[in-house]
Amino acid sequence: DIASACRSAQDAGLNNVVTWDSPIPSGVGESVFVAQVDFSDLGRVMADMALDILSSSANGKFAVLSASRLAANQNKWIEAMISAMKSDPERYGSLELVEIAYGNDDDESSYNEAVRLMKKDIGLILAPTTIGIAAAARAATDEGKCDAIKVSGLGVPAELLQYTDSGCVPVFALWSFVDLGYLTYYTAYALETGQLTIEPGATFQAGRLGEFTVERDPTRPDVEAYRVLMGDFTLYDKSNIEQAIYYDAVLGDGGQSSFEERYMDKYKSKALAIVPKVTGMISFIASGYVIWHILTHRRRRALTKNRILVGISVHDMISSFFGFFLSTWPVPADTWLVFGASGTTQSCTMQGFFFHAGISASPLYHASLSTVYVLNVVFDLSNDRIARRVEPFLHAIPILFAWGTAIAGLPLKLYNPADRIGFFCYIAEYPTFCSLRDSCERGENARVYLWAFLLIWVFIAFFYMAVCMLMIYRKVLSVEKARDKWTDGAGLQRHRSKSSLVRKQGIRYCVAFFFPWVFGISAIVIKSQALVDLASASRYDDAITALSLTNAIIWPLKGFFTFVAYVRPTRKRKTSAPSRTNVTRDSNGEATEERAGYRKTIRLPASVKHYLTRSSLRRAAEHSTGIKPGQSSTVTTDSRKGMDPIAEQEGEERKEEDEGEEEEKEEEQ
Repeated sequence: DIASACRSAQDAGLNNVVTWDSPIPSGVGESVFVAQVDFSDLGRVMADMALDILSSSANGKFAVLSASRLAANQNKWIEAMISAMKSDPERYGSLELVEIAYGNDDDESSYNEAVRLMKKDIGLILAPTTIGIAAAARAATDEGKCDAIKVSGLGVPAELLQYTDSGCVPVFALWSFVDLGYLTYYTAYALETGQLTIEPGATFQAGRLGEFTVERDPTRPDVEAYRVLMGDFTLYDKSNIEQAIYYDAVLGDGGQSSFEERYMDKYKSKALAIVPKVTGMISFIASGYVIWHILTHRRRRALTKNRILVGISVHDMISSFFGFFLSTWPVPADTWLVFGASGTTQSCTMQGFFFHAGISASPLYHASLSTVYVLNVVFDLSNDRIARRVEPFLHAIPILFAWGTAIAGLPLKLYNPADRIGFFCYIAEYPTFCSLRDSCERGENARVYLWAFLLIWVFIAFFYMAVCMLMIYRKVLSVEKARDKWTDGAGLQRHRSKSSLVRKQGIRYCVAFFFPWVFGISAIVIKSQALVDLASASRYDDAITALSLTNAIIWPLKGFFTFVAYVRPTRKRKTSAPSRTNVTRDSNGEATEERAGYRKTIRLPASVKHYLTRSSLRRAAEHSTGIKPGQSSTVTTDSRKGMDPIAEQEGEERKEEDEGEEEEKEEEQ
């Protein structure tokens, strides 16, 4: 008898006695009762479940299978259900309670009582006890009567999954046992430390559950009793029972092994483990090609922006191999719902360390690349000047930040198996969702460190890149507009070829960085939100799974997207068609250029003519083009061959130098 035990505790000097799940009817020996739900609401919900199940049947009769005659909570719930039915005969008039049976919260006794009840003319067994509902569902299944007699009440999702799938238990209700125990301990702690006094209206904070208020217990109006009400309960059916079992399992409140195969199939665990290996290797090879293409050519590796690209590609290779290609292999072998997990805590830490170093350098290195473009185009700094004065910082900042934060994560024990949204070891708390219990073995405050070490810098880098690309585009456009002032002639067209090229290349550059990150950040943010609000995350469970699979395809390809942005301009130059240009120069050194549908005359400004005499202009024109004043000549430029045919007449040394200068100029543009 719990009442006598509580009285004895108070007599022994334990003044603060907290009861939960079931109150003491007299209130004697009890300081406060922590109620999982409002019993009057539970009675109404039980009546509603019975009405919904029996509404499609001509038989509105049902029986109740309770725990024992002395179970105060069971009796209160049944009384509340009967009261709700009587208070609204118009709504519940079709329902008829035939019998209240008792299985004494024993599985065998409850099973036998359920078999006996099924011999009566009823369409439903309603069991407000977890033992009773599981026994009744098993009995209905064994007797083959699930089509005629349904079972409902209060039950544990993991125990009723197969019966909900079969339709034997179409719907049932329950509250969170985790939250109930959590609130009970916080209530006792607040009482013992003096943070809470038992009087109506007194409030206290219960950790992650928020604020609660003490009130008179309306279910015991004849005695002086107080309660703290936890809140509403949850209805379970086919739409949400699997999510409930999953979260119960990762929180340690339900069996895991019996459902692992089912959940690995539901959450695409095999695909999440295998797909990144393929896409990660594609990215690894693409990044390796960029490094090889730059370092094997003297003029290409002489450019600062190409050396920055080497830094980006090196770190992309690190993250592609250690994070995406290795995938689930380094994850500890006993990790639940991770296909292919065969590692240890040490291998998991190794993977998280190198993956973070590679992935966190990426946004800052892309910002460095944008800085090079701005300094070169907007501020007109030469490549040599940028290399001497700025480039060391453009490498040092990403490298020091990435590897410094990676090292900082080791003593903080941040590198742990991610949950099903991820497919490798990274910054995560362990066990999964352990922050909901206020106790983590590893990765304490992992969510905060994830934002501080990675996510915030991704957003800053993209904003910075967008601003830089806009500055470059505006600069090139202004130069073209200024050039138009010196352009004249019949059929003049104000072309914006360079500004268009810069705009398109800038868009490709931003997309190459941001597109794969959209999916990676989305998955990480949703995972972080799930740590705060499991109910919210479970409502979009299928969408989260689809996003996780898409992320496994797109995010590992970030190195490949950088490769595409790098090689596309070169590819476009090589595949462009040849053009024919007719150039005529007059005695003043002015040149008229004619193409199909286009003609322009270039006049040099007075400031330039001041330094160049007419004869020098004439000699310069003859020397550079071989065209005498007043003479018209046709010059053919074949971009596929990469040189002007006039250059063929000169020596091999001049030919090689012209090719190199043209390539360097195009790359700088």
